[in-house]
Amino acid sequence: MQIRWTELALDDLVAIQSYISKDSILYAKQFIEQIFNTVNRLKDFPEIGRRVPACRVDK
Repeated sequence: MQIRWTELALDDLVAIQSYISKDSILYAKQFIEQIFNTVNRLKDFPEIGRRVPACRVDK
């Protein structure tokens, strides 16, 4: 499985990190790292979680 991040998703992550870092740079970094670690688990376990029909991307 390949993980593809859209530009919009990456822009959102930057905005989230910027927002959290106003209070704590450390927590902002940890939060973003946790998001990437969780998403990257899909490479090894693509069937974890559930499909969300509204977010389906047709090939």
